[in-house]
Amino acid sequence: MSIGKKWRLRDRARRQQAQNAEVLRMQRGDEPREKKWRFLYLRSEKLARAKQLGIDYPRKTERQVLAEHVDSDADGATD
Repeated sequence: MSIGKKWRLRDRARRQQAQNAEVLRMQRGDEPREKKWRFLYLRSEKLARAKQLGIDYPRKTERQVLAEHVDSDADGATD
């Protein structure tokens, strides 16, 4: 068997495997996850994806974090 024929056979098998995976994904109803953050339109989708990736979203400024910390300290002191 020539090298060219081996390459074509491997390429054909790879393409068929990819097509089969796509068909299975469609049958299960799974959609591929969006990889680009800017293409996630809904806030709920961004929150879910951020949780998967371990990203803090929505991002908070230092001022917001300090304000929450001060508020929680004030609440704890009055109890």
